[in-house]
Amino acid sequence: ELSYLRGVVPPAPRFLEWIRPLMAARRNYPDPHDPRIVDAARRAIAEVRATGTGLVGDVANTPVTIPLLQQEALPAHVFFELLGFNAANPEERVAAAREHCTSGRVSVAPHAPYSVAPALFSAIRADMDAHDTISTVHLGESSEEVEFIRRGTGGWRTLLEELGVWNPDWKAPGVSPVEYLEDLGFLDARVLAVHEIGRAHV
Repeated sequence: ELSYLRGVVPPAPRFLEWIRPLMAARRNYPDPHDPRIVDAARRAIAEVRATGTGLVGDVANTPVTIPLLQQEALPAHVFFELLGFNAANPEERVAAAREHCTSGRVSVAPHAPYSVAPALFSAIRADMDAHDTISTVHLGESSEEVEFIRRGTGGWRTLLEELGVWNPDWKAPGVSPVEYLEDLGFLDARVLAVHEIGRAHV
């Protein structure tokens, strides 16, 4: 999904110093069906196939890569990722995302503990259980995330406030990000936790 940004966002020593220019660059392409986005995704799929990759897990905020992967018959699972730290009507958000899950190879996923409200985590978990599917979550990606979940302070809170999505009713759980999602009942063997290292997910 983000292949069109190759070479646009430089590496950075800290996660938030990388994510801010990434968000700014994405705002320059508001239409997910922009030919530049679609063409870059097609080239990325061809590159993946050429390297001998046997299975792809595509974490995406839009459904744009779903038909592309299906057309190429590349073995893949798309995790349709939702964000919303102060999300209203989380069940409706998940239901709308579920409409894009046209096969067993597409499922709904939360973005990360610092960008998804507890109620949205619960709604996604309920969707997972109802459809007997898998999901993924970005987890423990930075020291700023650890600080935010433990104390509710730091760079992530600042960014949420700047974006106008901070929820003043949210209370920091005072534990690690992993413990937080375990306490919410989200983590189990059907959830793949991913961690960003540079441009790669592991």
